[in-house]
Amino acid sequence: IVSADLVTFSVCDLAAGSRRVLSFPSIVLGQSELDAFDHHFRSHPLVRYHAGHPLRGVHRISDSISFAKFRESGLFNDYYRRIGMRHALAIPLRVDRGRLVSLVLNRSGSDFSAAECQLLDLTRVQLAALYAAAQSRETMTRAAASLTAAADCEWAVVTLDARLRITQCSDKARHWLALTADGESTRDPAALPARIAAMVRQRVDSQFGLGADQGRHFTLGTGALTVTVHCLVDAGEAGTVVLLLKRARSPAQTRHWQRSLSPRQRTVLQWVAAGKSNAEVAEILSISPRTVHKHLEHVFTLLGVENRTAAVMRVFGNPAADSAESEPDANAVEHAHANLLT
Repeated sequence: IVSADLVTFSVCDLAAGSRRVLSFPSIVLGQSELDAFDHHFRSHPLVRYHAGHPLRGVHRISDSISFAKFRESGLFNDYYRRIGMRHALAIPLRVDRGRLVSLVLNRSGSDFSAAECQLLDLTRVQLAALYAAAQSRETMTRAAASLTAAADCEWAVVTLDARLRITQCSDKARHWLALTADGESTRDPAALPARIAAMVRQRVDSQFGLGADQGRHFTLGTGALTVTVHCLVDAGEAGTVVLLLKRARSPAQTRHWQRSLSPRQRTVLQWVAAGKSNAEVAEILSISPRTVHKHLEHVFTLLGVENRTAAVMRVFGNPAADSAESEPDANAVEHAHANLLT
């Protein structure tokens, strides 16, 4: 609806003074151009305007500075002249927590007219909503990946009613309960083994102040299979109890998965575990992002997992959570509880 020679999707970190950008066409902006923009980041008229006026709409560079004066600036000569553009406007999609997200239209010829700005302003709310929806989908995708990784790394779930009768139980959870019940068996598929039921009842009662505080978790098994049971009570659902079962990782299992990787693959995965992106890992190891991607593809195949989170948890795990003697991460357990109830 409004023509432009270059369109960018720009995410500005106002605190760091840097920008991440996607452009169309994508071949226009090289690293030298990106560095030139960041060099003049804090003096850029569009960045300054929208950072200072987060509720305002579409804004042109020419709304802040005359073209004659802009043409004399370092920003124009180091960046805009280099990419062959003379005029630009920004459509802000989100401004919060030191971050400015915009669509930026650039032209090499005439400036954008007031009518074009008004037309783009009419689309801004819808564009912002599309961006928010995309962010929500990305968040849900990450949450799903985390839950998948947790399941892959030996978690299981049992749901009980107020009488501690089983209402939902995966085959894996039922198998673990049977193996850790000290030989006790039950023919009733809805019944917990009596010893385990008594331990759960103690934790449930203590959360409602009916008994001595036993803590929220306990450990079952001592041999090849050791399971930590976290008891989560939702009083709002008629006393529904959720048991999160976490199988403890043995040192032998950890060593097995680590030995299955090459030294380079382990190094790449260690940096991924530290929260680094593929590009950051590539820079640290002086290799290309594509090489990092290929290393991770091979790691996923060797480990039999589908994503970065699952690979990290399989090889490195969480030493604190894997120890039967240690207190589990309360935030992690409550987060899992919220996800399960949702």
